[in-house]
Parts: sequence; C-alpha cells; structure tokens
Amino acid sequence: MYSDDIRMSEKRDHKWLTQNYRIGKDIGREAVNNWEQMWKKLVKNYPNILLVVSGHVLNEGIGKLVSEGTHGNKVYKMLANYQHGVEGSGNGGNGFLRMIFINTKDSTISVKTYSPFLNKYKTETEQQFTFREVVF
Repeated sequence: MYSDDIRMSEKRDHKWLTQNYRIGKDIGREAVNNWEQMWKKLVKNYPNILLVVSGHVLNEGIGKLVSEGTHGNKVYKMLANYQHGVEGSGNGGNGFLRMIFINTKDSTISVKTYSPFLNKYKTETEQQFTFREVVF
C-alpha cells in the first residue's frame, strides 16, 4: 500500500519501492517484488487471502483500499506506519500501533490506532474505521 490509498508501484511514481534499496536491485530469481507485483503474482489469486497490512511508507504513513481478487473475493488492505519521518510523528512514532478487531457475526473488521506509550487513541477517520459486509 501507499499513502495515496492505492497499491505501490513504480508506474505511479511512488517512493520507497523495494527495488530502490540494496537488495531490491537484484535481478532474476533474487529480485524482490513491490506491492503491485505481489498483488498480481500472489494476493489476488487466492480467495482465502482476506486482509493485508503493510508499512514502511512515510508521508502520512496511512492508507486503505479494498480490491477484488480473481475469484470475486474482497481483499482489505491497509498501510500503517508511525515511525520517525512520518508527517506528524514524534519520539520515533510514540509507540502507535493498529489494533484489528474481527467480528464474524457482524461481518466487520474494525481498526483502532493506539499508543500504550501515551495511553492515547488516534481518533481521526483514517486511524479508526470499520470494513463492513466482510465475507469470512
């Protein structure tokens, strides 16, 4: 994921692609994949992949997207990164983390963002949200 709510790809002029790092420059069997490549080669092809959480993208450090896999299944994706360098972060991220609550009876996946270091929640809509009508 990228902080503009779409899958990360070199075709979209995204920074922090795996190919831009030392190991990412390998070719052939040793080559790494960016998010778009992982989506096309792996995630979209398996109906049992429901949720993907990614990180290590700066800017605002958050994003979310729901995409349809090859089998018509929905895949719920989110970016969560609170490290130093993310806009508005302090103390290396202040320990913020994502808590994910799965409720199969209500068909929901709810997300809250919390810092045990600060004992505080982020309550903005991008930090606290619910995916509804999830098919488990």
